[in-house]
Amino acid sequence: MESNQQDDLEPNKDDLPLRANTNHILVRHYVLDLNVDFQTEVIGGSIVLFLDPCREPYRTGELDLVSPSQTGDLNSPYVHDGEKARDFAIRAPELMVSQGSQNDASNMSWDDVSKDFTLILDCCDLLVSKVEEVDVCTVTELRNLLEVDQVALDSTQVSSFGLVQRLISIPSARWRQQQDLYLQCSCAHAVGQTEPLLFHMDQWSLQIRKKGVQSPHAFPRALRIWYKTKATGGSVRWTKDQDGGCCVYTMGSPINNRALFPCQEPPVAMSTWRARVKAPCECMVLMSGENQAVPVPDETGFLQWDYYVTMPMPASTFTIAVGKWQEAKSLPHNHEEGQSEEPCANSDRRNFDYPGSWPENRSSKNQSSHYKEEDEEKFCAHVDYPCRFMHKTSVAQVVIPRRVFAPSCHLHKAESTLLPLLPFCLAAAHSVLGIHPFSRLDVLIVPPGFSSLGMAR
Repeated sequence: MESNQQDDLEPNKDDLPLRANTNHILVRHYVLDLNVDFQTEVIGGSIVLFLDPCREPYRTGELDLVSPSQTGDLNSPYVHDGEKARDFAIRAPELMVSQGSQNDASNMSWDDVSKDFTLILDCCDLLVSKVEEVDVCTVTELRNLLEVDQVALDSTQVSSFGLVQRLISIPSARWRQQQDLYLQCSCAHAVGQTEPLLFHMDQWSLQIRKKGVQSPHAFPRALRIWYKTKATGGSVRWTKDQDGGCCVYTMGSPINNRALFPCQEPPVAMSTWRARVKAPCECMVLMSGENQAVPVPDETGFLQWDYYVTMPMPASTFTIAVGKWQEAKSLPHNHEEGQSEEPCANSDRRNFDYPGSWPENRSSKNQSSHYKEEDEEKFCAHVDYPCRFMHKTSVAQVVIPRRVFAPSCHLHKAESTLLPLLPFCLAAAHSVLGIHPFSRLDVLIVPPGFSSLGMAR
């Protein structure tokens, strides 16, 4: 995408175009596998999407895609073929074969196959090199899941459609199994001996088709997108921290996370995610995950950090920060009601009990006054996920586990001022708003430079 193509829309002033066709198909889960390169200021890797078509009947040709002739310069298209990107004419765009192979459609324009269903994702400033269908049928544990649950193995359920649908519908009580199966599926090979997926990019979207597939119900349910960000992308900020070290973080950009990964932005698009991020060994990776990640060495010489969420949320809530941060430790004189000042010290053990139940030993007198025991089964009416509101331990948890990270130059102030203040802030929030919706809190001190209410995230 050329920089002058963005002149028609000012993200700081104008509403962003919502291109994703969420009325036809929804992303239920993302699995990201990313590498952070500070030398090139690029985040690259892959993202796997698990898709769920909407129940409403679909009519062939009913697309949300606006043709280039209708949008003018706003959606001037460009394409990728393998690892290369090149401009092409608006009236006769060249078709992209994502796997780099040749087929009979290689000389057709994107509009010539408009009867095929198109998955549209919101994104900008990304370089997509390949899109492929993931062969979830090779994941043995996923196939065994149907047998364990005594589900009849008809021809539909043995297919990837039935397997992914069963995976998505696993009840929240088995969230660990679901997360593990999502990860296994994301590592599966691409489907072989099949029609390659085609993709097309314009300024604000990534569009994906499979030749001959004219309905979202026949569209692949698991896709892997290989891509990398641009150094000029507006979703993350590459800068120096207060110590002069390299760092990168999401800063509440007006374009949300569109320049970080392809996603669905409309409010109806709520999904869970898991991310494996590889970064230099001297760096720490913090994310808006429910778990406290413990880094493990990777074969590349980097450290790998693994985060996940079990609560479906908008893609814009995904945050990441990579840098040479240090964790603030409580000073010896700082003790709160005789409790340990390291509430997350044992979180690994508790993390495998329930993702939202890390109690911090609060007595029943601190329970929210408006909550009654008989309301426990009818407190929430949202989609099924491991909800903290349904558990007494979360109701009584006035202060959740919290950590503070900062560059070394601000570490003492963080330890002496900010860290002791957080319990009072959390208790005040609990007294006004009730149960904390999240199980833990990380606070990171970054350089100034937030815009568009970035700290509101």
